[in-house]
Amino acid sequence: LHVVGLTSIFSNIQKKEFEVWLEKQDLATVRKIARFLPSPYLDSDGTPKVPDITSMVLQKFENDEDVFSEFYSGRHHMELYSGNLSEKYEKHAPIAEQFLSQPLKREREWASQEHEQAKQSATSWEERESEEIFR
Repeated sequence: LHVVGLTSIFSNIQKKEFEVWLEKQDLATVRKIARFLPSPYLDSDGTPKVPDITSMVLQKFENDEDVFSEFYSGRHHMELYSGNLSEKYEKHAPIAEQFLSQPLKREREWASQEHEQAKQSATSWEERESEEIFR
């Protein structure tokens, strides 16, 4: 299985169709598609939402570190930032924090790692940006 840019494809698959498909897949296939699953997001009311197919995979393969690692690795894949990067990362932390009470272990784990990574990146970029000011 060769996987390229499936995020938008997964966004359009119905829950039941995906559930049937998922039941037929082996672990190697699920590991390959995990990084392309739709990301958790805040809806228009600011309520944390995890897409159904993402929750399905994270729940069914909760004990597989590689599935989770692939999922986590794909969250910001191919994102590009410009401007004040420390400020941009600072905005990620409180968003991730809202997912810390999600029902699934792997959803909470993603939120925790996302939150920590955002804070570390914000601090790192803030230091780097302040050093550049004094050059």
